[in-house]
Amino acid sequence: MKYPNRSEYEKAWREKNKEKYLKTKKAYYLKNKEYCCTKARERYSNVVQPDRKTNREKYKEIDRLWAQKRRAKFRELFIQIKKEMGNKCSKCGFDEYPQILHFHHLRNKRANVSEMKSLKKIREEVTKCVLLCPNCHMILTFITEKKPLCTTLSDGSCD
Repeated sequence: MKYPNRSEYEKAWREKNKEKYLKTKKAYYLKNKEYCCTKARERYSNVVQPDRKTNREKYKEIDRLWAQKRRAKFRELFIQIKKEMGNKCSKCGFDEYPQILHFHHLRNKRANVSEMKSLKKIREEVTKCVLLCPNCHMILTFITEKKPLCTTLSDGSCD
């Protein structure tokens, strides 16, 4: 097969030899990590950043779609983790709506699981948790922290 130019030939070769290409690419990166990072920073500051400033609407849409995909990925991860943990409240056994179950930290809380960005860190943090329904979670939190719940109300009243 004839190729009109070298870039099309290289693209076809990379597709045909994907494993070999990725292996050599990774080896090169590991050998020249500092150089690769410097080049990536330069490209971002010289090409991407100015382009983002001039095409705000285009990138706003790209960012929105990326965030939407990321949220869906995390939603699926939490469903999978809850299934692995039994899909029910560990205190009262509530299992009608597994999607509303909360992660309750038993020890060494580093951050709220729902606010974490790294899949690996989420998995680590979840190992310190149990699943609770919202009612059991609120009761357990109230008992362990011994804080009046009314302080969270906007007017501060405790009726």
